[in-house]
Amino acid sequence: MTVWSFLKSRMQTYGNRIAFRQGNLTYAQLISLAEGERGGGKLRVVRGRTKQETAVELLRCLACGDVAVPLDGSYGEDYVRAIRAKIENDRSRYPKLALLMFTSGTTGTPKGVMLSHKAIVHNLKGIEGYFEVATGQRILIFRSLVHISTITGELLYALYRGLEIDFYEEAFSPQRLANRMAENGTEIFCCTPTLLYHIYRYLDGAPLDSIAISGERISNELVALLKRYEHKIKFYNVYGLTENAPRVSSLNPDEFFAYAGSVGKPIRNTRIKLKNGELLVKSASMMSGYYMRKDLTAEKLKGGWLHTGDMAELKEKRLYINGRKDGMLIRGGINLFPEDIERAINAITGVDDCIVYGKDDVAYGQKIYLDYAGGISEAALRRELAKRLPPSHIPNHINKTQTIPLTASGKKKRK
Repeated sequence: MTVWSFLKSRMQTYGNRIAFRQGNLTYAQLISLAEGERGGGKLRVVRGRTKQETAVELLRCLACGDVAVPLDGSYGEDYVRAIRAKIENDRSRYPKLALLMFTSGTTGTPKGVMLSHKAIVHNLKGIEGYFEVATGQRILIFRSLVHISTITGELLYALYRGLEIDFYEEAFSPQRLANRMAENGTEIFCCTPTLLYHIYRYLDGAPLDSIAISGERISNELVALLKRYEHKIKFYNVYGLTENAPRVSSLNPDEFFAYAGSVGKPIRNTRIKLKNGELLVKSASMMSGYYMRKDLTAEKLKGGWLHTGDMAELKEKRLYINGRKDGMLIRGGINLFPEDIERAINAITGVDDCIVYGKDDVAYGQKIYLDYAGGISEAALRRELAKRLPPSHIPNHINKTQTIPLTASGKKKRK
């Protein structure tokens, strides 16, 4: 079964219900827009001027049987060009794949995660097992459609369940976003803890029924702040990763405050275990592998288990994520690798050495800190960084120091 055949069987039952709020596009009209082209498993870049255009193009790609490769400029045009160059020379066909999702990165070509139709369909069924929504409810999609959490957990799931989708296309403003929810009757919203922290105080006027939180660890401070909505909004704290299409587990509303910070229990037909503190996952949603990287695939998929790279623990049969095994930082829901940022900084004249690390922060998820040694001033360094890195990767705090501390084995000592 393909993702499109799975979706269409449900979408047909919704007929003249509104699918996309912009233009009052009905489910019947959306099916007509999506179908008509002929494909055959080729890789196809999906990039619209708006989220709604991107969504339509994504559905067209799935309907014709091609493999969608979602891209936008959020990680910079160099990122887009690198990926285009990689896939446009590939004449192979991938009939079993639905999506090729590239992970974020600041240097080189990011990893491409190959997700099959089976993986996406399985994940949608798993989400249906815990995420309670009703046909006709209104969902506001804020995040970019280059993230698998937005595609599977919001767009495709919303279409499968007959929701009315409103795409937020404006620049971010907490007050404006909250006003949009109130004006358009938003009942369902999915976001990172960072985004929720910035808007939670403005939500009294919105008719929200459910909020699904994902993308980074939620702090106990934010959970405490959300208590004001305990009897009004159902909160889900969910966990996943691109390599699992993405959803792995969910802490449901009835346990959200009792087990603050937990990401709950595995979703339907998903198994987990811990090995030396690392979380391993087994399910039909696991990726087929990394695009053109058999070496990395072999490292990630061992013995039929997906090695997530997330350090975790189980307490009272609930899962808690403690951090990344590889030191990856997550700021505002965006995955950042210290080594990538360090390489860009070390290329700047006047920098002798540097180290990048993160600290948990309720407003950002994590703040990025940079310690560097060299003759360049902090102000001049910040100007150079603005030229070389996307805004999401620029450190919050820059500190000039004499030396960069090393461990006994000669590695940089991250704080």
